[in-house]
Amino acid sequence: MAEKKAKKTTGNSDDARQQNLDDAMAQITKTYGEGSIMRLGTARAQSSIEGISTGALSL
Repeated sequence: MAEKKAKKTTGNSDDARQQNLDDAMAQITKTYGEGSIMRLGTARAQSSIEGISTGALSL
């Protein structure tokens, strides 16, 4: 039978992963401006965002 290969872990702890995520979000915010990216489940992500109804389902 085939041998099972052990899963390799990258060694990133939760703290390192969170720091990388925060850095990426800060870079996106700096490049594209405030509100360009947000975390789901936060009060800001659930805020009302204006939109224009086009009536076209494909848009």
